[in-house]
Amino acid sequence: MEKEVKPTGYDIIGDIHGHCDELRSLLGKMGYECDETSYFHPGGRQAIFVGDLIDRGPKVRETLELVHAMHRANRALVIIGNHEYNAVGHCTMHHIEADRPLREMSNGSKKQFQPTVDSFIDRQDEWDQFIDWFKTLPLYLDMGPFRVVHACWSQRHIDFIGDRNLDDYEFLQATATNASPEYQAIETVLKGPELNLPDGAYLTDHNGIQRTNIRVKWWEKLEGINYRTLCYPEVATLPDTAVEPPVGGLSWDIYPAGAPPVYVGHYSLPPIDKPASAGNVTCLDYSIGKGGYLCAVRVNPRGETETEGFVKA
Repeated sequence: MEKEVKPTGYDIIGDIHGHCDELRSLLGKMGYECDETSYFHPGGRQAIFVGDLIDRGPKVRETLELVHAMHRANRALVIIGNHEYNAVGHCTMHHIEADRPLREMSNGSKKQFQPTVDSFIDRQDEWDQFIDWFKTLPLYLDMGPFRVVHACWSQRHIDFIGDRNLDDYEFLQATATNASPEYQAIETVLKGPELNLPDGAYLTDHNGIQRTNIRVKWWEKLEGINYRTLCYPEVATLPDTAVEPPVGGLSWDIYPAGAPPVYVGHYSLPPIDKPASAGNVTCLDYSIGKGGYLCAVRVNPRGETETEGFVKA
């Protein structure tokens, strides 16, 4: 029996959103080469993709072909992002109401999804195969020394999900049912927890929509913190009103300071020179779909960031 060869290190890559040229550039900068099968690292490293491969960008199909080939050859690990989840829900029909998708897309989501649709014009069979692949992807990775999840590592929701994925139709259907435990787990893990702002406060998102809730720094304790500081990313116009713990407790688990490092994407942070780390939480999404850049963090098998461990394309 052939002995399993463990990777010599890992390259954790942020949200790509169909920007395949930048992905090829990033892989090249990290020393990856391409053979007749896929990209690989001659030093035995393995790539890890944090999800959100699709939507927004100009080369969605090419991105999926590249990442899928690496995954199939065991040269990459891939977790699902909220954009892949939305696509699965939108493209899977309800078992009883056969003409209705399990999950409807909002107008904003449809606009972001359009480049994906355009990438597969006259290629429906290929798209269907990628949807089937998305369903098999894990919702998180616990590598022991470090963890990877698309938006939030909330332990109670991770424990509830277990090893289930979207290939389990009953689980998938339950995630599309408002207020179900499955729905709450998916919303937290893939989209991040949110908190309502105090009366009269709002923020305007990048689509020009006024919102009365915020994405939060789910590793921060609420004691002594205000809404402006708790918002992720921070918004200077938000009030510095102290946050009152929600009645009935939080909808997420605050990530402990002593827990293994966790790497996420999702949050569309403004471009900066190095990744935004808050103790043991590092975000790898720097808005490639909005004029930012694609990046990766390189870690050793012990989960420690390597020297010159931040690479961007």
